[in-house]
Amino acid sequence: MTVGALAVLLLGSALLQDAASAALAASVDPSSRGIYDILVTADAASEAPTLLAPNSLYTGEEQLSLADVEAIRALAGVDLAAPIAQIVVPGQRGYQTQVRIPVDLGQPVSAPESYRAVLRLLGDSGLGERLITENTAALTLDRANVPPELPAVVDDVNSSCSIGAVAIPCSLFPWASAPRWRTAVWMEALDGTYSSTGESDGQTITLHMPASFSGDLRMTLIDPNAERALLGTAGGFLDPLIDLGGPAPVDYDALESWAEAHDTPAARAINATARATQKFQDEFLAGAAYLEYARIMRERGEEPDPNAYTGTMMPVVPMLLADDLAAGALRAELSVESFGPSGPLPDPLENSGGYVPNPPIPDAVRNGDPGVALPPVSIDASVLLNPASYGALSLPWPGTVPRPAPESAFPDYPFYVDLSSPVSVHDLAPGVATVGSEGAQEVRLDGVGFHKLGGDAGSVLNESLRGGADVNPDLAGTESVFGVVRARERGVPTQGEYRAGISVGGFSTGGQRAITELAAGIPLGAYEPSDATLLATADDEGLSVGSPVAGFGPLGLAAGRTSAIADINSVAFRSENKVDAVRVRVAGVERYDAAGISAVTQAARKIERLGYRATIVAGSQGEDLKVSVGGYAFGTMDAATPQRVGELGVIQQRWSVLGPAAAAGAGLGAGTQLLLGTALLAVLGAFAVIEAGAVSARRREAAVLRGLGWRSRRIVAWFAAEHAVALPVLAAAGLAAVLVAADPGLTATVVAAALLAGTAIALTALARATRAPRAWTASEAELQHARGDARAREFERRPEARVLGADPSAAESLPAARIVRMPRSPLLWGLQRAWRSPAASLPRAAAVGAVMAPSPRSPRPSAEPGGVGPAQLLLAGAGVAAGLVLLAVVRQRDREVATLEPGDAPAAVLAASGWLPREVRLAALAESLAAPLAAALLGSYALWFVLSSAGIDSVNTPVSAALVAGLAAALLLLPPRPRPSSSPSAEKIPARKAALSRGIAS
Repeated sequence: MTVGALAVLLLGSALLQDAASAALAASVDPSSRGIYDILVTADAASEAPTLLAPNSLYTGEEQLSLADVEAIRALAGVDLAAPIAQIVVPGQRGYQTQVRIPVDLGQPVSAPESYRAVLRLLGDSGLGERLITENTAALTLDRANVPPELPAVVDDVNSSCSIGAVAIPCSLFPWASAPRWRTAVWMEALDGTYSSTGESDGQTITLHMPASFSGDLRMTLIDPNAERALLGTAGGFLDPLIDLGGPAPVDYDALESWAEAHDTPAARAINATARATQKFQDEFLAGAAYLEYARIMRERGEEPDPNAYTGTMMPVVPMLLADDLAAGALRAELSVESFGPSGPLPDPLENSGGYVPNPPIPDAVRNGDPGVALPPVSIDASVLLNPASYGALSLPWPGTVPRPAPESAFPDYPFYVDLSSPVSVHDLAPGVATVGSEGAQEVRLDGVGFHKLGGDAGSVLNESLRGGADVNPDLAGTESVFGVVRARERGVPTQGEYRAGISVGGFSTGGQRAITELAAGIPLGAYEPSDATLLATADDEGLSVGSPVAGFGPLGLAAGRTSAIADINSVAFRSENKVDAVRVRVAGVERYDAAGISAVTQAARKIERLGYRATIVAGSQGEDLKVSVGGYAFGTMDAATPQRVGELGVIQQRWSVLGPAAAAGAGLGAGTQLLLGTALLAVLGAFAVIEAGAVSARRREAAVLRGLGWRSRRIVAWFAAEHAVALPVLAAAGLAAVLVAADPGLTATVVAAALLAGTAIALTALARATRAPRAWTASEAELQHARGDARAREFERRPEARVLGADPSAAESLPAARIVRMPRSPLLWGLQRAWRSPAASLPRAAAVGAVMAPSPRSPRPSAEPGGVGPAQLLLAGAGVAAGLVLLAVVRQRDREVATLEPGDAPAAVLAASGWLPREVRLAALAESLAAPLAAALLGSYALWFVLSSAGIDSVNTPVSAALVAGLAAALLLLPPRPRPSSSPSAEKIPARKAALSRGIAS
């Protein structure tokens, strides 16, 4: 029967599928085909994700390198490997806000006045306005209509200018003869952090104020060729990167040649830059300064360098920009108070050679005393949200209507960005997903720090994102961040290394929507909308349910939109490990039928052997999830009032819910592994018990055969013939199982383990049964030990049975008898005998374990993907058969023990020692149940530990089922009722008879 159970087990292993294959077969339409199949990330030891936020594929710490990408591409069966990464590029923003003040044409004489101005930027991400920046400055303004031009004074004696290494008189440069506009306004921050001036052109006075928005870019890095192959026709917007991308930056001459051959907005902007640059170059080369430089160089016998003054354009890194970079709403407010006439203005002619001081600031302005309020100014400032905009925000002076602002000097120029210090994004993993009352999944997000959105000038990325939790949330204009950065430094640029990225193309919202529809729920790591809606508030804070929710910064709440795309192969991004994930498409898969599923899972296993995590994404879908948000900064409208940070409530956002195969993995599920292992152990255990039980009978047969003159070799061959048929049949069945197996590697491992273990058990039993008895000349000490001590060994009797000492009835002529101590209770008797008789206890424990093995699988068919299939049923049947064999063997042995002569049975020894029949029965029960109960309890705990470690939910049901099965098997192992003598004997048991009761505690 054990051979049959082993054959069934081998057949079951041939039908086994890995958990991912079972999940794909059960949940994915065979006619479907995903945009890619496997998501590869670095941390193979981490838990497989089941949910991914928009435009996020990886939330771990480690990253892959481009060498890792090439190793994945080199694997057989990999058709496409497309890497992707997310970085944040700090924006470079200057004084983008200007106040345009009309000149008072009716005031011919200088009449400066003092003012206090407060400029505020107020943002609205959907949940109401919040203060972004607030700057307070003292102004001294002269709106008089006086001559704007001042004579140019150039001191060629005390000043020095140069072109290259040649000194040139400053008066020869074009700027030396240009008219100077009159300084008409002086600005100084009341906190002393900045100061500036503004000039009058005779019609308008322009004052630049330090109110700007942090224009940090969240940039996606991809391999353009691989991404184009992944997206197909929807990836046509990547063609500029394919033309110009690569490891090395593109030379500007090559960039201009490419732009001349294309008629796109980005190409026209590059052409406009080239024309403006060439015009300036031609005018400078025809100017007096360059002609003087050329004359001096020729006098030295050297050729003049036409680029010695203007320089050459450095190589650049091409990138793509989203068409709608501006997100949210922004408003600018200007409040001005007048404090009357100011003191005399400084004379620039008197300070032509040095520093011109600002006019003094009245004490009333510094002390915050109220002045005469001018009408407030409020205008839309959303242009500041676009990091690619060169335009400045123009505000009118309160109560005036200035002339229209001139068009930007850079209306059609391409967008440039400094790439010297990008940082890698580390999106946070969501909290544990739960299933809500309506059956939908719910996740948790908590802010981990704060980011300052506005500043005097430039990006504050280095202060906030790199400092993370150290940013003070009480500062106005800080928002919560839901991600941090991995890398702090890109590395030191080499000599002459480029630092700039330039826009060579773009992508629209409609194009991204088409890509998302093409992916059909499979996460891409980019192009996905990050919109969110407020569903419920944590408390009554005046928030409107149903309002859109979006963060301003690149790591704010629901702010993970794709803003820019660049080539990941570029050396601009110097980090060695910079790849977040690799999206792999398997070769030769047209549909998810049996062959396609096998190809995908085999490719996943190959990737995991390289040390990466391979997550099968087939069957994934987009789903609107409820996300509870904590650690949210609500903002404030008053810079002196700290904002509240706490629970926002619940938002709804579309996430990627990975298919069942993602959590299943490329190996067997935990339940199937447990079932396979326990069934294999149960069958082999039954085989071992049967072989061990046959040793005594075979020894007797071997002694008879040896008496007939058989040699040892012939005796071994005689008994080996019993296995001559079974083992070859099992080997043939194992080979056939491997050939037809769904997973040949797994089945080959099971077959090899079963055959090797079965052969080892058979050979061990054969060696013990056929071993010839040893004969030697015994010494006197050995003979004395074999006969027993000279003193008679006697067992204690009742009622003195529990007290040590000499038996008073012993004859004085005989040597003092050594009293054999008996256990103090029947329970101790049973436990001691079970512990000291492993040959009888281990089969009982094995029988209980074999019965418990398949029981956890059947109560929970949905515990893992694939449920219970034919393979699992066959494995469970093999385990049950092995358990029944063990139960039958143990019961047979118990019956044999019960049919022995009463004087030879252990129970008879107890009865003869003065134990009552009830105690004898209790001792037998303790002996029989000790090992089975221990096996049932320890096996249940081990099962609970394994299932909990494997992450399987609802472990109570399978553990309870296993415990019930183990207890039932233990009850079946109860021995027949012993038949002790009718009355306790008052006679002592001689030593020779006591020798028959081996195993009694002494």
